[in-house]
Amino acid sequence: MKSMFNRTIRWLGLATGLAVLSIAPAQAETTLEVLHAWPGDHGNYQPLADAFMKAHPDVRVEFRVSPPNYNEANLVVTRNAMTGNLPDVYFSGFSVLRPLVTTLKARGQAVPLTPFIGAESKEWLEQNYSPAILSLGQVDGVQYGIPFNASTPIVYYNADLVTKAGADPDHFPSDWEGVIALARKINALGGDVRGMNYSVGSLESDWLWQAAILERGGAILTKDEKAVGYDNILGLETLRFLRHIAEATDMDVATAQNSYKELFFAGKLGFYITSPSSVRSFMQTIGDRFAMRTAPYPLIDRVSGRLPSGGNAAVILAKDPEKQKLAWEFVKFVTGPGAQAQIAEATGYMPTNKKASDLLGPFYSSNPNYATAATQTGIAGSWYAYPGSTGVEIWRAQRDVIDLVQRGKLSPEDGLKRIATKTADLLK
Repeated sequence: MKSMFNRTIRWLGLATGLAVLSIAPAQAETTLEVLHAWPGDHGNYQPLADAFMKAHPDVRVEFRVSPPNYNEANLVVTRNAMTGNLPDVYFSGFSVLRPLVTTLKARGQAVPLTPFIGAESKEWLEQNYSPAILSLGQVDGVQYGIPFNASTPIVYYNADLVTKAGADPDHFPSDWEGVIALARKINALGGDVRGMNYSVGSLESDWLWQAAILERGGAILTKDEKAVGYDNILGLETLRFLRHIAEATDMDVATAQNSYKELFFAGKLGFYITSPSSVRSFMQTIGDRFAMRTAPYPLIDRVSGRLPSGGNAAVILAKDPEKQKLAWEFVKFVTGPGAQAQIAEATGYMPTNKKASDLLGPFYSSNPNYATAATQTGIAGSWYAYPGSTGVEIWRAQRDVIDLVQRGKLSPEDGLKRIATKTADLLK
């Protein structure tokens, strides 16, 4: 792992050297102010900023205080817009990019990337970014951000418990019924060991709920965005399944993810589903207590099913044209091959740059836990962003209903009616 990391660092060094030759130096003491969410992720951003500054000695990249999550970050940027104090570059979560752009467009502060991309060669664009990846940073077909981080949900499992349960840790089930059967086998080990947790309402976002709908080929909203797109048999089957998985595995339905994450770290939970961005940190936390492995999400519809992509896109918010040009160089750098390979190694995220895959080949071969997310690139879809600023409130209403359904306190039929009604009311 270390040798691959060193190769990536050397690549970054070469890239920075080339960058010095390829663009004109900025004016003395030019400062780029950058904002990203999730304070714990700062270690992923700072090395890239340092490399960029090395390539541009007259530029200083300064990070503003990181909000705790993407929703809070959007609130901060909205306030910045009102006071005329926007950061030059902002890493916006995919799920909140649409309301951000809507707010900024109304104030004349949104910065489409169309002219910057148009100034690059067609070959450069095609060689670095796939249309599917670029679509994650678009609003109404216009490119406002270049994806920096991307992830689809994957399975983290305790290979030791899988073995003790009589199953093969080298062949984790690829379908939900196989997953449920394995969870029951792990439950049978007795004591305080639990098979799995799939408490969809325990997340602060609707990521897994959207996954449950999208993996069946469903739609989050109708085309006119006035109602949920799954007020039908697909939505009913989804809620029935969520109740079934909780009941069949005797699952302890949770209201917060930390409860079962700690159980997993303690070696008392067979598996659960979350973001690949935690691969390295999970391995470091678990150490040699047990063998942790990852597996692809057990997608139901392998033809039309998709998974929502978490992560963020680098958005330019600088007002000054010269500052915008420099911000664009920064965006290109952090979404470039070397930077993306480094991020993939440091976290487990899918690289958003096509060339990064060539750099990561040897690393993935030696570190299969990191490769799982990359195998799901073909089924990565958009994380639907609700119109306006209704997303957070809609999820709060939906998650309460999903929690009741999974606990068996509300029927799937009544649950779907409540979700459909509450969502429609909030969309008005």
